[in-house]
Amino acid sequence: MGGSQRIVIRGAGSILGENQPVFIVDGVPISNAGFSTASASGGRDYGTGISDLNMDDVASVTVLKGPNAAALYGSRASNGAVVITTKNARQASRGTKFSFSSRASVDQLSIFPKYQNQYGQGFGGEFQYVDGAGGGVNDGADESWGPKLDGRPIDQFSGKQQPWIAHPNNVRDFFRNGLFLPAGAFDFYELDERIDCVHATGAVEDRAVDIDGGSVDGGEIDRG
Repeated sequence: MGGSQRIVIRGAGSILGENQPVFIVDGVPISNAGFSTASASGGRDYGTGISDLNMDDVASVTVLKGPNAAALYGSRASNGAVVITTKNARQASRGTKFSFSSRASVDQLSIFPKYQNQYGQGFGGEFQYVDGAGGGVNDGADESWGPKLDGRPIDQFSGKQQPWIAHPNNVRDFFRNGLFLPAGAFDFYELDERIDCVHATGAVEDRAVDIDGGSVDGGEIDRG
């Protein structure tokens, strides 16, 4: 499920009102109202109606603004209109057509905060770990006003008398480049004078588990 989509054409026209255009898909108005409960403290983003559109099925997109939009679609189009026409068989040549589409996306960390690597956890230059809940010396602190990171042995959550040193790449190394490869879409069209369109879109995924050189006996797998 994708995130909510919000589109504003040529800036906001109202401070308190709705600023999104009306979406018209094959002549039918589509609501793009959101039902998100997401906030700074949590929640979920359920997406919006326009997120359900598959761009592989779109033939054309027309953006209207001003009197042209209002004249065609009334007051609902006071903020503009996005007119979407999907593909259909009447515009295609007769015969059989197969098409395959696939996409890939890569996510990479854009902005990384700067961290200081001179002083460690604690307060007033003191820290000694016991239970992380205040049982030691400032071991419940999440600030870095503790001893200087000079390699001295200090009890830490990773063990007793560990070198007190900085780990400058521990946060950066946590993030890896994300690769998203959704299953491809396979389209089949059978067009003739009697049928406008027979159209099927499906996702193809292959998954297999192989056990090589073993046998199953009594519900357990014995490797050969």
